[in-house]
Amino acid sequence: HTCIPGDVIIQAGEHGTDLYLIQYGVFSVTLENDTRTTKEKEAEAAEDTRGGHEIAELTEGNIFGEIGFLEPARLRTATVTAKTAGRIFSLPRAEFGKLCKEQRAVLRALESIAQQRLATTKLSQQQMNDPRTHLRAPDRF
Repeated sequence: HTCIPGDVIIQAGEHGTDLYLIQYGVFSVTLENDTRTTKEKEAEAAEDTRGGHEIAELTEGNIFGEIGFLEPARLRTATVTAKTAGRIFSLPRAEFGKLCKEQRAVLRALESIAQQRLATTKLSQQQMNDPRTHLRAPDRF
């Protein structure tokens, strides 16, 4: 799959059936933060046209989509968007199942990555919701 800047590859809140591997290109991982005020959302949108809070940048050799892929009942936790032109490969869940029957270490490695990313996502969400981590102008000058 060839991507151009701005292509949304996966969307937070959707069900995932594929795992993705980046051959080349730069991809942004963003979280939505609905607890922000309208003013905060507008300020961030002015700085970031993707409309989310970037928590990671992925490049050649990285994978993504593993959380929704490994846990079919769980919705995607983040949105991944192409920042540059790129190429990705997708692996459907059914094909992955065949691979894991032969190579259990592949499944364990992917589960480890998913656990680490869930922890990072949770921490990022907590930081976005903590008013102490947002820079704000003083009430009076």
